[in-house]
Amino acid sequence: MPISPIDSLSLPEDTHEQFQGYLRDLTKAFSRDLEAMILFGSAVRGDFIEGRSNLNLLVLVKALSMPILQRAGGIHAKGGKHQIVPPLFMTVEEMSRSCSLYPLEWMLMKESHLL
Repeated sequence: MPISPIDSLSLPEDTHEQFQGYLRDLTKAFSRDLEAMILFGSAVRGDFIEGRSNLNLLVLVKALSMPILQRAGGIHAKGGKHQIVPPLFMTVEEMSRSCSLYPLEWMLMKESHLL
């Protein structure tokens, strides 16, 4: 069985298991539309604090639509109970355009992310 990059993170066991399940659910629900899922923030930097920190996820999809966001809402209803904030959904093109609008946020994300 291949080792997931998520396995290298120092997360509490329960949080790790819940996040793995959340990623599996997203992958299953968006398999045809999914470009990438990028974890960023304290979980990647190694300073995740149980009960205080959140898991931040950027989900890149081929096209963004209301049905995609509604599907994500159903999945997130379960994950939100486990320090997983609603993912940021966008297309690769939208991500490229937003880099100049939010340079600080993208710089911080670039410094601590896991694909």
